[in-house]
Amino acid sequence: MNDLLTHLLPLAIGAAVSPLLLVIQILVLSGKNKPISRAVGVAVGAGVMLLGLSLAFLTLLSGFGQTPAGVKPDDVTEGLRIATSILLVVLGFRNLAQRGRPPNTARAEKLADAKWRAFVAVGLIIMLTNITTLVLFAPALHLITQAPVSKTDKLIAYAILFFITMLPLLLPLAVTVAMGKNAGKFLSKLHRFVTKHNAVISATVCFAFAVYLGYMAIAPYV
Repeated sequence: MNDLLTHLLPLAIGAAVSPLLLVIQILVLSGKNKPISRAVGVAVGAGVMLLGLSLAFLTLLSGFGQTPAGVKPDDVTEGLRIATSILLVVLGFRNLAQRGRPPNTARAEKLADAKWRAFVAVGLIIMLTNITTLVLFAPALHLITQAPVSKTDKLIAYAILFFITMLPLLLPLAVTVAMGKNAGKFLSKLHRFVTKHNAVISATVCFAFAVYLGYMAIAPYV
């Protein structure tokens, strides 16, 4: 279990570094009409989508469990890591090309008078389209499925992965509940910083984990 967590936590933290999720949640919490309830709605929607995507990933990954003759499961794992590394490099350069553009929060900004279910829908959509998070979440999930640990340990590892991935939505909510009106200034400063540097933050995460996963893929052969 310790070995699993050692390799899992970096991927989970990388998946959690999502300027888009953080900015939208702060934007929702800055509203005047039931901000906490609406932020909970966003978190619920994103959580449901993440659970659904987890099932989809598990279904897809189960197909890699039956490898062709002569192909080892470890070879499939390393191939997935290399493919993910390449995708992360592409995403990193795409993020750099978008430097100077704020995260797209148009959906959240149009919901001033919307009902609670509309914020659940926002959560569903932003998690589904948050590629930088999902591209790190998927190999972390694969890591759990391949780990030689008990089913209970795998469930615990998944719960940790799920919770950490959801932190960009849960932390602003927790800060608002804990600090009340005093949370406004802190979240406003955080919003400005993340909005200004979102492309660089995302690109840095992509490049860092491209190197990490690439190294993990080739290390057994060096």
